[in-house]
Amino acid sequence: MTYREANLGDAAQIAALHAKSWRYAYRGILKDDFLDGDVFQNRTALWEQRLAVPDAHQFVLAAVENQRVEGFVCVYGSEDVRWGFLIDNLHVAKAM
Repeated sequence: MTYREANLGDAAQIAALHAKSWRYAYRGILKDDFLDGDVFQNRTALWEQRLAVPDAHQFVLAAVENQRVEGFVCVYGSEDVRWGFLIDNLHVAKAM
């Protein structure tokens, strides 16, 4: 497995992993209609925007194996005077 900064070319794979993670972890918290329907499109729009025009303090790291994004983390620096960084997203593919 290699780790590298994510780029716009990773948006679809990151969105798919994000949507899959939400479908598993947020069942019963978010509406089933959303999780079973528009969650992938929602996450795709988010990641295309975030990776195309990244915030100045945003850093997205991808864990890649066999050209597949198997995990990612999105961190924002300087978000809080006391704590500093904010881990906005951390998702990892379920083990095979």
